[in-house]
Amino acid sequence: MNIQRPLSLSEHGTKGAEYGNDIFAWASTQREALERRDVSALDWDNLAEEMRDLGNSELAEVENRLSTIIEHLLKYQFGLVRERAAGWKRTVSTQRSQLARHLKRNQSLAARVDEFAQDVYADARRDTLAAFKEYEPHDLSYYADRLPVALPYAAADLLDQDFLPDPVAR
Repeated sequence: MNIQRPLSLSEHGTKGAEYGNDIFAWASTQREALERRDVSALDWDNLAEEMRDLGNSELAEVENRLSTIIEHLLKYQFGLVRERAAGWKRTVSTQRSQLARHLKRNQSLAARVDEFAQDVYADARRDTLAAFKEYEPHDLSYYADRLPVALPYAAADLLDQDFLPDPVAR
C-alpha cells in the first residue's frame, strides 16, 4: 500500500489552495508553518474561520448535552408511563458525565451553563413534546399544558449527578 504524505507549503505553492479541496492536507501544512513560526506561510483567513468553527463546535457540544439532559428530566418529571423512567434516568446520568468531562476541558464554558440552558430550553421542551406525541399521542394535550414554558431547573441541578425532580402525579 502506497500512502503519500501531504505536500508541504513549499511543495504546494499557495497558502489556501488546498483548503477547499483537502482540509487534512491544509491543516497539516498550517501546523507545519505554525511549528516553524513561519507567519508568512499561514493562511490567516481560513485559520481564523477554523478557529471560529472550533469554538462553535465546543459550544454546540455543551448545548446538545444540556438539551438532552433537560429533555430527559422533563420526561422523567412529567412522563405518565413510568416504565420508561429508568431509561430517562440513565440518559441523564450519561449525558451529565460526558458534559462534566467536556466542561472540565473547556472551563470558560462552565461559567455559562445557565445561559446555555436557557438558550436551549425551548428546543428541549419541543423535543420532549414530540417524543410524547410519538409514544403517547392520546395524552399530548396533558403534556402541552403541564410542561413549563420557562426552564424549571437551575444550572446546578442540571449538572448534579444526584438531582432528579419529583415525578408529577396526574
